[in-house]
Amino acid sequence: MRVPYFASYVFVSIPDSERSRAFCHSGVLRYLFLQGKPAVVRDQEIEMIRTYLDGKEQHQVLVESLKPGDEVVLLRGGLKDQRAHIQHIDATRVRLVLPVLGYKVSVKLSDIAPVRAAS
Repeated sequence: MRVPYFASYVFVSIPDSERSRAFCHSGVLRYLFLQGKPAVVRDQEIEMIRTYLDGKEQHQVLVESLKPGDEVVLLRGGLKDQRAHIQHIDATRVRLVLPVLGYKVSVKLSDIAPVRAAS
């Protein structure tokens, strides 16, 4: 079974003349508008979202530049903007120690960014 990438959104590729067909599906209430026009998400952007959410994005550069002990910041989720220290890194995940909260978490590499020293 496939689950939606975004629970509240349905992405359709449909000519303007057939836009009303989207409302034939239960739960579809309206189109998302941007600057007074139906929002357009290009195929390339949809593919980038799929790649990211399926965990297929490449991590090589990030893995090579991070090591245990480095300080990072969480980019998303309930702990967004919290700083942590890397305890362990594998191919797709990293185990972090959150010193302020006193516990450890395991997150995707794509969910963190290194904290850069002030120049």
